[in-house]
Amino acid sequence: MSALSSELKWVDNHCHFEESDEVALDLQEAAIEGVEKFIVVGTDLETSLKAKSYHKSFQKNICHSWNSPS
Repeated sequence: MSALSSELKWVDNHCHFEESDEVALDLQEAAIEGVEKFIVVGTDLETSLKAKSYHKSFQKNICHSWNSPS
């Protein structure tokens, strides 16, 4: 990792975690690379509800459009 990339903090603005069994681990690994925030989406009602549930578990890191601050 370069010095520049270690200083930058990133937001993944479109990601899907619904197939992951270890979201917490995924977030830790992403943080190592400088990705701190995630906008999580679903592809249907079921996966959208699952994405919304990630926001409840990982409020500091994950935003879902149904939970966006107004």
